[in-house]
Amino acid sequence: MLWEKLNFAMISNTYKLLVYDWFGTKRRSSRKEFNCRFVMMWFLSSIGIIFMDKTISYISLLSKLDVSFSFYLQTIVFLVFALIVTISFCSITQLFFLIHRRIHDLGFRGWWQLLIFSPISPFFILVLMVIKGEEGKNKYGDPPKF
Repeated sequence: MLWEKLNFAMISNTYKLLVYDWFGTKRRSSRKEFNCRFVMMWFLSSIGIIFMDKTISYISLLSKLDVSFSFYLQTIVFLVFALIVTISFCSITQLFFLIHRRIHDLGFRGWWQLLIFSPISPFFILVLMVIKGEEGKNKYGDPPKF
């Protein structure tokens, strides 16, 4: 009984930390949430890029072979490729919303996220990962629970 409650609590907290409100901008995001989601986004995008590279080389290899079932294999590989690209695109898009919320936690307006398009973007991301947000409630809401 205790184990079931513990598992549900762990799943609930993990859901809130990694998946909840992916495309929201109205609340604040803590360092823990930002770092976990940033690593998850980086991991998903890296797997997508690696898979795209392998898929392209596999399709080029299949196109050199004159096999009758290569069309079906190419179709399956293309569908998986499209799924990976969609997941990577969603995770990269989610990064913009996450940075927006993290900037709100620091007490600044979300427009500061445009700094990620500047040459100082790695330092900007590092600052967002390290600096603690404002204590207590600010104009963007209550402090995050995570």
